[in-house]
Amino acid sequence: MIQFPNYTCLPTPHVLYRPHKKGNSDFFDNLALTKQEKQELRDQIQLIQITHQIDPQTTNVPEGNTVKQIMVLEIHLNQQEFTTSLLEKLDERLGLYTFFVLKLPFGKDELLIHYKEALAQEKDGRYFKIVRRFCTQEDCHIQFEGNDLDQVYEMLIKETGKDQLQGKLDGNLKESVELTEQLEKLEKQAQRLKKQMYTEKSMRKQMEVKKDYQAVLKQIQKLK
Repeated sequence: MIQFPNYTCLPTPHVLYRPHKKGNSDFFDNLALTKQEKQELRDQIQLIQITHQIDPQTTNVPEGNTVKQIMVLEIHLNQQEFTTSLLEKLDERLGLYTFFVLKLPFGKDELLIHYKEALAQEKDGRYFKIVRRFCTQEDCHIQFEGNDLDQVYEMLIKETGKDQLQGKLDGNLKESVELTEQLEKLEKQAQRLKKQMYTEKSMRKQMEVKKDYQAVLKQIQKLK
């Protein structure tokens, strides 16, 4: 079960989207979604509502330099398989710092948060650039750790992505995300070189590829 502190819960959830709800056209238009994205939203999502509000009014945590408020969005899905890129598009365009609770038809709820960077100015309806997605289905009781909402938001990302992030949880988040991305690219490169090494017919070429493969493995080991 995913639980946020009761004192952050809205008295009544604020519905942003529900099929055939009055105002859905405005919701779509404000997000600058394409015709295909709108159809995917209708097909895959049953309900989008804000359930919790995390800010100085609901907690004793002051605003940060960047994060002034965090909204928890509950997404009720029609199916187990979901187009995650659709959530990224929503998160880029909502202009909010968000935490998603995905309500799946079967199985556990899923907690999802994006590590994202604010754009200098709005571009094509987007306010953020999504860098990476972190999610978990672990049972968790959300706690707010940090001196301000910037730190709280960072800790929420770190806790959600603790099994995926490289580096220490108390380290710099941006550096940790960059390291994680770098290692993933190197691991993919290593897999490609290993496959190539076994498919090369020339012994000389095999040795060249093996040398490159071992060099990449050393880079991976060094970064870890």
